[in-house]
Formats: sequence, C-alpha cells, structure tokens
Amino acid sequence: MYYTPQLFPVGKVVATSTVVGLVPQAYLIECLRRHMIGDWGCVGEEDTKTNNEAVEAGFASCPPTPLMRPSRARGMATTRSGSSRKPTAA
Repeated sequence: MYYTPQLFPVGKVVATSTVVGLVPQAYLIECLRRHMIGDWGCVGEEDTKTNNEAVEAGFASCPPTPLMRPSRARGMATTRSGSSRKPTAA
C-alpha cells in the first residue's frame, strides 16, 4: 500500500441536494479523498487542465467535479478554501 499526499487544503465542502439525497456518504467521502489527491473524476480534458493549473498556482478552489454519470443522478460537488477564485458551474 502507498500513500498519496493531499495536494491542497480543503475548505468548505458543498454538494447539491440531489447528491446528498441519492449518493451514499461513504461514496462522497471517497470522491472527496480522490479529489484531494488530484484524481478529478470523470471531467473533460479542459476541466482536468484547469484543476491542475489551479493547484499549481496555489488555488485550493477547483471547478465542480461530477460524481457519477448523469444517467444515474445529476449532481455536483466542489471544495472551496479561502481563495478569491470561485468555483464555476459546469
């Protein structure tokens, strides 16, 4: 087993009511853990690039990350620290 360090401090974590109502808490925690180590999930190439650039520039704020395929549930979650950069809607 190996350890991957967290890339940025996590501020307030928010999710839509759809995500909270449909997605098991353990899965949300796993998604957050993956997000914190740079696994951006099922986002496109442009969002992956934006997330990587935000982390490299010292922003803890990244665009919202889709948690699962839209056919199952439409929902977004994001993390935001004290940065002046705000998450954008996808």
